[in-house]
Parts: sequence; C-alpha cells; structure tokens
Amino acid sequence: MIFVSHNYNDKAIVERFAVALSESFGQEKVFYDSWSIQPGDGIIDRMNSGLSSCKFFLFFVTKHSLNSKMVQLEWQNALMAKAKNGIKFIPIRVDNSEMPILLMQSLYIDLYSAGIDASIRQAVDVISGKSTYSPIELFSNLHSHATQSNGLCILNIEAKSFMEPISSFLLVFNNNIDEFEFDIPDECAYNSSESYSIKIDEQTSGQAKALGLDRAIVPGHSLNITIKIPIDVVMDLRSILHERTKGSWAPIPLTWN
Repeated sequence: MIFVSHNYNDKAIVERFAVALSESFGQEKVFYDSWSIQPGDGIIDRMNSGLSSCKFFLFFVTKHSLNSKMVQLEWQNALMAKAKNGIKFIPIRVDNSEMPILLMQSLYIDLYSAGIDASIRQAVDVISGKSTYSPIELFSNLHSHATQSNGLCILNIEAKSFMEPISSFLLVFNNNIDEFEFDIPDECAYNSSESYSIKIDEQTSGQAKALGLDRAIVPGHSLNITIKIPIDVVMDLRSILHERTKGSWAPIPLTWN
C-alpha cells in the first residue's frame, strides 16, 4: 500500500500525483483519502488501517501540511513505523518550506525544483525498486505563448507547477526594435530597460529588451507583455530568457498561437 499524506489545501498538486500512482500500481494500492475514505467510514479508523498496511509513505511537505496537526500525527507515526517495520518514508518537497529536522537525514523528492512530472517518475521508480537516476533533461516551469495580429504581439508567460519568485525576462530579437513599443498592462509597476545589442551566437548579433515585475509569477497569475510593431516591420523574436538567479539566464519554451 502507498499512503499519500497531505493537507487538503494542496490537493490540486497531490491529486495529480495520486492519480498517476494509481495508474501505475492500481487504485486499490494507493491510500488517498478522496477515494479511500467514503461517506459513513470512520476517518480515524480508515487512516489507521491505511497506515498499518502501507509499505511506502509519501509525505507532501508544504507550509499547509507542516501546520496541520493531523498530517503531523501521520508522518511522525510513519517515521516510528519506518524504524520498526521498514516502511519506505519518502518526503516530497512541494514549496520552499524548510524540511523538519527529523527529516533532514532523508533524501527527498524535490518537486519544487524539478516539477511534478519529473517527481512522479522518480516516485514511481522508487516504489518499483528502480534506480532514480536519469540523465538530466531540460525542465522549464515557465512557458510562453505568443499571438500576433495587426501590428500587436501579445506575449503571455505563465508558471505551470509552482511559484517563480524572480520575474525578470530578456526578449531577444533578430531585428531592430528601436521603434517597438513595449508594455505590461494591468500591472501597478514594472521594470524596463532600453534596448541594447546582444551577441546571439558566434556569427549573429541581435537586440534585447529586459522587462520584469516586482511580484512573483505563480500558477494562475501569469504575465502579459504587449509589443506594438510598425506596420511595415516583420518582428523576429528569437528567444525569451528568464533570470533564474542574479545574472544567470536560461531560455524558456515559446509557442506561437
């Protein structure tokens, strides 16, 4: 049995995880309250039954779960069971909360950094007894979507799985952008640089424009950038870079609609 320990405030992420586990191992092998506890069941009795039969205990570490007395009771009991009965205790870090001291000695799945899809694959591998090593692949929590019509480009940048605290972006073009007009509507304040030349590769140079917000980008609260383009100019947006740490930039996927 795989026991999914979480707080109800985190169900948007946890349920996707639980469903993926049920697809791999069968729903009857996954104790997840939404389908394991039905109307009329004694909640404490069902929880104790799930804990007593579990072989893998997944603890979703968030600010909500760490402040929940019920969840705290679950994972602390599971830790004791780990020492006595050999339960595999798997912490899954969902946000930027600090790990409890009792869990610092355990390796954990870092959903906050790696994203939910990579974390699901890692959990499935652990439960299946496979090595969790896999070649490093490019993951981007941020995605951008662009539409262009009648001299106006609307660029939407969204966070898919978790919060991005730094909202600084570099738009790189293959053409001259001095006559372009940039704006971030519906925001109280934003940062904007003058356009400047940038080396794209060994043979190519372009122009860049830095734009950013003081707020974080979170799932459901994306960033919209508008670019007004002269009618006789064909815009050639080469890439969008995100400042992950101070002075360190990485490209994010761009899709044209």
